[in-house]
Amino acid sequence: MSHHPLPDLRSFGYRRTPQRRLVWDVLHQQGPYLTAEEIHQLIQGQFPEFNKTTVYRVLASLRDVGLVQEMQAGKGPCRYAAAVDYHGGPQLVCAACGIVVEIEDCGLSRQIGELTKSYGFESQEGIDVVVFARCRSCAKSSLSDSDAVVNGRVR
Repeated sequence: MSHHPLPDLRSFGYRRTPQRRLVWDVLHQQGPYLTAEEIHQLIQGQFPEFNKTTVYRVLASLRDVGLVQEMQAGKGPCRYAAAVDYHGGPQLVCAACGIVVEIEDCGLSRQIGELTKSYGFESQEGIDVVVFARCRSCAKSSLSDSDAVVNGRVR
């Protein structure tokens, strides 16, 4: 059971169902930036009959009412975080494995906001800064893979 209770959803036209509670709890217990597939696997460990389509529907309904933040991490699958766990600061996303790391803002969002205004743009919903790179683990494994091939031959 999550220490973050699922808010009353009736004012949004939704009921507080056991399925919504399970998805909500997984987002809080397992940390932010999970894919729908990861959420499904975690729930299915306890409830084998839990349908993947249900996970997608629940995530969409929680996103629509502002309780879940959806993040498209490049070419990979969308990742989800409970809105209370999402701080809206700059993020590093590994282009290989999809891991997401929030970095301390250090004024970057403010500077980009100022830059946006200098070009005549106005942000209505805030500015997301996402940097795609390779995490240390994936960078090491890609180096060791390339070391194994020299002149078209595998060592």
